[in-house]
Amino acid sequence: MAVKLNEAALSVLLDSQAGPVGREIQRRAADVERIALENASGQILQIRSSDLISNLTTTVFTDTRGTVAKVGSSAEHRGFRYPGFLDENGFPWLTEALADVFPGDL
Repeated sequence: MAVKLNEAALSVLLDSQAGPVGREIQRRAADVERIALENASGQILQIRSSDLISNLTTTVFTDTRGTVAKVGSSAEHRGFRYPGFLDENGFPWLTEALADVFPGDL
């Protein structure tokens, strides 16, 4: 028995932003951004400026690995950059959002 794969169809299915895997990556990336925004603007970080919140971005693109999403912030306030893994009080505001969207996967 021989199996012939339709590589173009598999690429759309698995690697394209328009396919079901790409749409799921986009949905989860949007969820990470939403939860990170809640973490940054709520009582967790108690952000007093809009720098972090207004610079929170999600980018979805396709490269050699397939569909990839990046969620982060380029915010800087008075020389302080907001690291995604830890705030100045020790709360992982962005990585906690990632863990909320991908429980048990990290």
